Amino acid sequence: MPASSHIAYFITGHGYGHGVRSCAIINALPLNTQITIFSTLPTTFFQAELHRPYQHITHAIDCGCVQQDTVYIDKLATLQTYAALNAQREALITNLSQQLKHLAVTLVISDIAALAFPIAKQADIPALAITNFNWFDIYQPFVDIYPEYKPLLNQIADDYAQATQALCLSPSLEMRVFPQRQTVGVLYRHGVVQRDRIAQCLGMNPAKKWVLVYIGNYGLAGVAWEKLLEFTEYEFFGIEPLDNAPINYHLIPNDKAGIPYADFTASADVIVGKLGYGLVSECLGLGKAVLFLKRHDFVEYQLLKQALLVRQQGIEIDETQLRELAILPYLDKLTAQHYTPVTENALQKIIDFIGQIDK
Repeated sequence: MPASSHIAYFITGHGYGHGVRSCAIINALPLNTQITIFSTLPTTFFQAELHRPYQHITHAIDCGCVQQDTVYIDKLATLQTYAALNAQREALITNLSQQLKHLAVTLVISDIAALAFPIAKQADIPALAITNFNWFDIYQPFVDIYPEYKPLLNQIADDYAQATQALCLSPSLEMRVFPQRQTVGVLYRHGVVQRDRIAQCLGMNPAKKWVLVYIGNYGLAGVAWEKLLEFTEYEFFGIEPLDNAPINYHLIPNDKAGIPYADFTASADVIVGKLGYGLVSECLGLGKAVLFLKRHDFVEYQLLKQALLVRQQGIEIDETQLRELAILPYLDKLTAQHYTPVTENALQKIIDFIGQIDK
């Protein structure tokens, strides 16, 4: 990379998984690369994840999906929200392209806001997509129900087509909206087993089986979390407070006791949660089983699900089973097996490609 390299990284605010994987890439870039992040994710998130200088500008150029809860998407509200944002596209493209020129940005990366690409094109800056899905594919089934939004979907496809290149993370959708694309493999954070330290920090019994709970920041109402007390061979822990949580659920503090989150994953025997790329890739990379909640109306879910099932590394449950905590036989089955980690991480391949395009 040139000495004056300056990357503008557009990160969707849809979920923390996009931020986590983007931060893994940013942390691995040379320290002389200037980084400006455009995202509606909170500043506190980037302060916790990034270990290098950067600038964060809070700016929305996509909306992801409007969630009813961790399982269900409000499809119409999602399309309405993006349509309202897209109505400002000319001003957004003009203003942000001028800002990128003023900052002397040399490369734009997006995960996975479509408007980032016409912004980069107007500024005459190469633009790279790094993702395992795109909003065109996610929104397409929604538009089948609400066909009046077909022109909006076509606009999203046109925007993505302006990317210089797409690096497709595995497992990935087909990504046909990107004329230039290549698959780079699984991107995940490395974690280290720290059971003794975690046990001391959280008051957990290291002799029991550990279950890391992650339902997502949208939550799921009506789960009988008090029944966890009946799982006498297990200890549970997670970053989210649970209603009526018993004494064998241990809340990870906001500062994570100075322990990287991937180390909590590495130290667990099984993960219970909502499938997203970050969870699946990390469990593939660390060789961890997942008891996962069925999701609706999100096409990425099926490929994430298959990535686990083909390795016999996960079991799907529905929301009723989770709400009733009818999960003990599945935990017993998953913790009785060993899972071979994915050995190749796509991170270095991504960094090498960025270095080739940003020169």
